[in-house]
Amino acid sequence: NRSSGLGLNNDGDEVILRDALGKTVDSVSYSSSWHHPDVALTKGRSLERISPEIASNDLRTWSTSPSSRGGTPGQPNAIFTTSLPTAASLSISPNPFSPDGDGFDDFCIIHYNLPLPTSLIRITIFDIRGRMLRILANTELSGPRGEIVWDGLDDAKQRVRIGPYIVFIEAIDGQAGVLATAKAVVVVATRL
Repeated sequence: NRSSGLGLNNDGDEVILRDALGKTVDSVSYSSSWHHPDVALTKGRSLERISPEIASNDLRTWSTSPSSRGGTPGQPNAIFTTSLPTAASLSISPNPFSPDGDGFDDFCIIHYNLPLPTSLIRITIFDIRGRMLRILANTELSGPRGEIVWDGLDDAKQRVRIGPYIVFIEAIDGQAGVLATAKAVVVVATRL
């Protein structure tokens, strides 16, 4: 019993797109089993299509939206991709950055590209001796591209010292059993 408007069942439903003459243009019968298997809580999360080039009813072209809002209505799907890179990569800007609170380059943005349409990611910051200082993301759902901000603080909320740091990303697709990793160096500096 729906009060009004468009609504779809969480467990599964059929969506049919018809043209002005009533001819079916596309259709999909989805199931809640299409959610990413590593996501325990799917309530409030939409299924998103990875690629419009793959048949609508192919469950491999659907997965759980990694968007913090649960979906991306009116925007491109967060997991949309036409092609995936062959390996994981990281880029950081600005690099170096100076997290000294002066309002200039206080944060860096870590951009990542993954060879997986959906995965669980872990992003960790290490010092030059290999000691873990900060976990920026821990088993967070992600699409093939994303970015995360580092404020130059460690896990104890202390500003790190000037010098080079290693950013390490691990991405796993438990469904396909694929692990991708990448690392990059970021330099924490100070203004002269």
